[in-house]
Amino acid sequence: MTGPDVRWEGVSHRQIVAGVDRGPGAAATEALEARLERVTRALGENAGLADAVLREIDGGWTGDAATVTAETLRLLRDFDDAMRHHGEMTGLTASGQSDGSSRVRASMPPVADPWPSLFPTGGPIDVLNSTVDVDHQLRAAREAEERARQVMRGYESTTVERVASLPPLSPAPRVVLDGDEDTIVLVPVEFEP
Repeated sequence: MTGPDVRWEGVSHRQIVAGVDRGPGAAATEALEARLERVTRALGENAGLADAVLREIDGGWTGDAATVTAETLRLLRDFDDAMRHHGEMTGLTASGQSDGSSRVRASMPPVADPWPSLFPTGGPIDVLNSTVDVDHQLRAAREAEERARQVMRGYESTTVERVASLPPLSPAPRVVLDGDEDTIVLVPVEFEP
């Protein structure tokens, strides 16, 4: 998978900091994380219900209808489990993304102004400004800008890896009715998680 193609070298330190400060940060994934938690909990409950029905079937129901019903229910339960796992993995990914945006904000170097006021004010500050090593200030500003770009490249790379690690969604299993007018049988079609 390829990710965004941001050429950070063309983005100024001031623009990077403004974008990081303006973005929603960790709050962007809070609603998604809460929803995924509810969905995975519901899927877990569904799997538990399916298991309870399967125990009842195994406890005494016999015949072709019991066999087909059990096979179908197992198929649906396995799909449910796969979707729950996918929801959990997506929740972890969203949480990791949220943590990553918080780390970006925390590690973003502030924009440094390498140019002190060069216009004399007539005050004591003029003495301090005359002792500033402008070359040192320029070097520090360039290093801070490069560090900001490194932070963003790291965030971008981690985001691409995180998204690529998500398991693919499996298609829902097909459960079809098969038979003639005298008999109708559920026929589960294999599910590949």
